[in-house]
Amino acid sequence: MVNRLNNCEQANVEKSYASCQEQIENINYLKENDMMTLLDEKVRVVAEYRIKYPETTLQELADIISLETDYDITKSGINHHFRKIKELVNKAKDKEE
Repeated sequence: MVNRLNNCEQANVEKSYASCQEQIENINYLKENDMMTLLDEKVRVVAEYRIKYPETTLQELADIISLETDYDITKSGINHHFRKIKELVNKAKDKEE
C-alpha cells in the first residue's frame, strides 16, 4: 500500500512538472513573438509569476500572487489563465502552418 501511494505521488509530481514546463514554453513563445501585449493585465501577471516561480503548483502560485499583488486569485483562476495562454499560442502556431 505504501509503495502504491508513493507511485501515485511520484506520478502527480511528474505530471505537475510537465504541465509547468508546457506553461513556461507557451509563455516564452509569446515573448519571443512579441505577443504578450495580446494578454490582459491579469493574465500577464500570472505568466510573469510562472516564470518567476517555475516549479510551484497552481495552488502555490495562486497563494503567492494573492500575497504579493492586489490580485486575489484561486487555483482555478490560474488554470483558466493558462488555458487562455495555450489557446493563443495554438492559434498563432496554426497560422504559421
